[in-house]
Amino acid sequence: MRLSTSQEVEAPIRFVWRQLSDFGNWERAASQRGVTVRRLDGTPEEGPGTGWLVRFDYHGRTREVEMRLVGIEPDQKLLMEATGHSLRADLTLAFLELAPRRTRVTVTSDVKALTLPSRVFLQSLRLAQGTLQEKYDARIKGFAAEIGRRWQARRKAAAAAAAKGPQA
Repeated sequence: MRLSTSQEVEAPIRFVWRQLSDFGNWERAASQRGVTVRRLDGTPEEGPGTGWLVRFDYHGRTREVEMRLVGIEPDQKLLMEATGHSLRADLTLAFLELAPRRTRVTVTSDVKALTLPSRVFLQSLRLAQGTLQEKYDARIKGFAAEIGRRWQARRKAAAAAAAKGPQA
């Protein structure tokens, strides 16, 4: 099953890239939501092969997903792979500069079943794909708006600092 959406962010492509490729920030955000995240490779650098073991509760059961960064093209694309007990998902984030302070981010999730019960589960999700797509769009739109707010806050802080002038 594939879900895809594009959102425009009111920020330069480099800023958007840094926000979405800051994996330490994603780890902290997940932990704040009760998700356990553990790096699998033990190195502070991120690059293809970087992995995380993610544990979370869903419908009364603890689930485990292994996530891997499988590809990275700075300022252009991030490719992730998530594998659980019965599902595998490929996640692609593609970045396109529309203007110096405007970026389009396209997020695509492609979920595949690994077992027969998960094929039945995915088939039932396809029946609700319209609702799932709406929720997916709203979630990505929220991320885009938050990144735009961070960019605006950064610009205002820089303008305020410039207005003060050099400190004596």
